[in-house]
Amino acid sequence: MAKQILTVQPTDEDQRIEKFLRQLGISYITASQIVRKGNVKINGERKKQSTIIHSGDVIEVFGIDPLVKSTPLRKEYKGLADEIMNDLLYKDDNILILNKPAGIAVQGGNKVKISIDDLAEYFKFNLEDKPKLVHRLDRDTSGILVMARNTPTAKVLSEMFKASGTIKKYYLALCHGYPNQSEGTISIPLAKTKFDKEIVSYSSEIGDRAITHYKVLKHNTKFSLIKFQIITGRTHQIRAHCGISGIPVIGDNKYNCEYFDKVQSILSNKNFTLNTKRLTQYKYNKLCLHSQEIEFELFDKKIIVNAPIPIDFQLMINKLL
Repeated sequence: MAKQILTVQPTDEDQRIEKFLRQLGISYITASQIVRKGNVKINGERKKQSTIIHSGDVIEVFGIDPLVKSTPLRKEYKGLADEIMNDLLYKDDNILILNKPAGIAVQGGNKVKISIDDLAEYFKFNLEDKPKLVHRLDRDTSGILVMARNTPTAKVLSEMFKASGTIKKYYLALCHGYPNQSEGTISIPLAKTKFDKEIVSYSSEIGDRAITHYKVLKHNTKFSLIKFQIITGRTHQIRAHCGISGIPVIGDNKYNCEYFDKVQSILSNKNFTLNTKRLTQYKYNKLCLHSQEIEFELFDKKIIVNAPIPIDFQLMINKLL
């Protein structure tokens, strides 16, 4: 019987198993039928419908091939897989670290033609199973993406990405404006709220703790190049923190200068604002956010990996700064 293995990432936890299984390209009803028939195991055990999944859970799904709307891997996708492999940052027996191009989704979903997870079959090297995702990176963010090459490593890494401080992650962003201090910490609770539309935003009542350290590397009167270290891993954390603080990331069509103006009109804690100068939206069609460096220890082995700045990102830095 055909089987697929998925590992629950921190951003997928605390949801019903049926909802999680929709990433396979099946409907909620079909997912419910699969669970009801006993064709799903969580950590080796069959579970009932409506089971809540948690970060690090290993999900085995049996007999789904006829039900899944698979994406054929055309020649152009094979070329993309080759391109990613040629730019591989790190490989050992347990993990791969990819340099993900901007514009490529990590997982499948609505309006996603191809994803890193779809391409994972090409990343097996000499192993039987394809590598597993253990964290996420926004579609339009470039840089470091870690994948586990076996199930035990996937479980360990998923828990590490969930726990604050166990993995050091550094990002580089080109931002509108510049902070009033050259370095510091952004501590703004974040939650998905109905703010104009459903996006991640400041919410003192229901927001989750979110901590981002920053250091300005270079700036002028209009723009700044900033290095960020995220301590927590909330959805869109850097983008939302930048948008709320008055230093929106260039190329962000969601947490942009307009978003900052709207947030300012309702913000109860003005101490969250790092830049009070009037911002003019710089029009650019690519998000200038890059996952540049990661540092962690896995199975008593210290791993430090850097991803080079993409050429188009570097050209924008040269142009604006």
